[in-house]
Amino acid sequence: MWSHIRRLAGVPHLNSIRPLSCDDLIYQTPAEISEILANTYAHISSDNNYDPSFIQHKTDEETTLNFDTDQSVPYYNDPITKNEVILTIQQCKKNSAPGHDQTPTIFFTKAPHKRP
Repeated sequence: MWSHIRRLAGVPHLNSIRPLSCDDLIYQTPAEISEILANTYAHISSDNNYDPSFIQHKTDEETTLNFDTDQSVPYYNDPITKNEVILTIQQCKKNSAPGHDQTPTIFFTKAPHKRP
């Protein structure tokens, strides 16, 4: 409602994205800002920032999973059960944002479930 009142009163809409300053440069467009943020996050989360002993420990502990075969970890390739779907829906937070399919969570939480 207030946005309509401001528009009718002739108050200009201010750009909600503020310029970003990084390395003595100013980035103003959403594309520039998202690119600099993505590059910064990629740099920060890079393995190059880890201590060599941690990288060795991480390498030793990680298991390579092969999802194309049943040999790796059997339960990764098992079919999803109806009970798993129901449990996942029950654990959804109320009013959470829809996923890629744009289906609201309430659609699943209010849908009738036939129990096996």
